[in-house]
Formats: sequence, structure tokens, C-alpha cells
Amino acid sequence: MKFAQLFLILAIASTVNAQEAADPVTERTSIISEWALTLLEIERCLPESDVCGIELYIQGPKEKHQLGANLTGPFFPLLKAKKIFACENNDVMETKGPELIDLNGNQTLLQPHPGYLRDCSLVGTGEEVLMHYSLVDTKPFNLIRIFSSNGEILLEKRMDSEGVVEFTLLGQSYQVLVPAPEWPG
Repeated sequence: MKFAQLFLILAIASTVNAQEAADPVTERTSIISEWALTLLEIERCLPESDVCGIELYIQGPKEKHQLGANLTGPFFPLLKAKKIFACENNDVMETKGPELIDLNGNQTLLQPHPGYLRDCSLVGTGEEVLMHYSLVDTKPFNLIRIFSSNGEILLEKRMDSEGVVEFTLLGQSYQVLVPAPEWPG
């Protein structure tokens, strides 16, 4: 009986080691020709889980250095500002809010997430980021925030139905269609 127990323990240990070796890792690269750099995202997830963290690197011809760890993304390079906007999606992980990351890895936490982040995208000149949140009062509503490349909120608007958000930058008008509110999650 002791031999069977030892065999079972060894079988479990080898299964655990094989699973650890097969931890889900995803690598994504984005070439940013304007900076002559590559943005590298290495996502590591706990086995059989939605719990993931991203290590963010910037790589030049001769060097590679880390900009951040345990991030959730998605990430948008703000080309003129030479910064990375990290939306810090909060659907699975409890992130505090979006971050601006400079090319030296200095991170600045922006206005905290007011609720479930539904969408994050570049708008306007491509240096502005729209954050679309799903919130609930007595019924669902949208909260829209548009951030500038230096982290300031250019616009914040509650929307109880679908519609168009309009904003102006440097004399140029922009419009973004926002879908109907949904329950968070």
C-alpha cells in the first residue's frame, strides 16, 4: 500500500510540474516607427484562470527595459507625447484607474475608475483617449471620459441612452458614437 501511495504522490507532483511549465504566456509586439522602438507585452496568466498580469517593455536596437509589471492594458502609444496610455481594464482584475507611463517607466495614476470599464480607445487627434464606463443608478447609464495626452480630463459626460459625444480640440470638432448603456459585466 505504501508503494501505491508513493506512486500517486509522484504522479501528482509530475502533473503539477507539467502544468507549471505550461503556464499560459502570450507575447505581443508593436513596432512604433516614430520612436524607432518596439513595445513588448508579456502576459502571464495563472493556470486555468482569468487572472493575468502584463509586463510592459520598450525595446530599442541595443537595449530593452521594463516600463511596468502587473498591468492589464490595453495600451496605446501617444506618439507626440512619447507616453503610453494604460487603460487598466477592470473586468477581472481590480485595477484602480488608467495610467500614463513615460519611456523611462515612470507611472502616473490618473482619475480612478468610477465603475466597470466597457471600452477604451484613441479618439480625436490620436493623442486623446476615450474611457467608456457602464454604471448603474436605478438603471444602467454610460459615463464617458476623454483624457488628454498629459492625463487631464477634457470631457466627462453621463449618457442615459446611446448618442454622439462631441468635443473640440485646437479648433477642430470631433464626434464619437456611444452605444446604449448596458448592465456592467
